[in-house]
Amino acid sequence: TASTVTGVGNYVGGMVGAFGSIYGLTINNSYVNGTTVSGSGTSSYVAGLVGYHQYSGLSISSSYVNSPGITATGNYVAGMVGGTTSVSITNSYVTSPISSTTTTANKLYFGGLVGDASSSASISNSYVVGNISVTGSGAGTSFVGGLVGRAGSSGSAGGGYFHNTYYSGLITTDANAVNYGGLVGYFRPGTWFSNSYYDM
Repeated sequence: TASTVTGVGNYVGGMVGAFGSIYGLTINNSYVNGTTVSGSGTSSYVAGLVGYHQYSGLSISSSYVNSPGITATGNYVAGMVGGTTSVSITNSYVTSPISSTTTTANKLYFGGLVGDASSSASISNSYVVGNISVTGSGAGTSFVGGLVGRAGSSGSAGGGYFHNTYYSGLITTDANAVNYGGLVGYFRPGTWFSNSYYDM
């Protein structure tokens, strides 16, 4: 893989910047190894594999991201997927520091695996090792998680599940953060967790 993937503006991914087909996207037995992924300017939807996936049906299995750093200056920043509707991740991992530095207020959706899965996230046999940092002069940060920033929203049927998962690292935000957690920043009622933990 290339040593650096850099985009000016939105939709930067180690493999896919943005994908908008209704037929879904499957990533299997794939990796980004040793590559720095970064967005410059005002950059949102920056991630190790897929910056943005528009519809449901994103499936990732037996894949990994091992990056010196995933960096951006906006929202939707994550180790694998910046933003999507629904996602399934199995037997996969991320080992990378993730950071966003911005002067804008209301910084949103940051995760070790997924920044935002607005309908649901189903994660199994997967983990993240690496610090997550969201900083800048703009006040307010929300939806930050060691694995997923947001798993489902108020209009979705359920947030999915987390089975045999863990996050190891430190999460740093500004002083006005809400909806943040060691595994998931926010999840819909009905989401279930099994054999999953946060290890500082």
